[in-house]
Amino acid sequence: MPVVLLSLIIVAAQIVETVTGFGATVIALALGVHIVPIETLVVALVLIGLLQSLWLVARGFGTSSGACSSRASSPHAPSASPRADSFSAPSAERV
Repeated sequence: MPVVLLSLIIVAAQIVETVTGFGATVIALALGVHIVPIETLVVALVLIGLLQSLWLVARGFGTSSGACSSRASSPHAPSASPRADSFSAPSAERV
């Protein structure tokens, strides 16, 4: 039963991190310490974080030539520099 409960806590913490971008280890550690000794829990959470990071790197490896090239090459992404014809020349008149 403790393994199932700890698994649910870790999954919930990962969902929070997916939504907010941070916090999985903090939440899982704060709630999981009531179930598992902190020494064991810290090692498990570090390994989970390492595996998650390795998976993200492996998934993204080879998909783009640079860090920002996938966003820049997207047809829906705005260009990094504005087009010259999108601005009008400043008026010589002053109001």
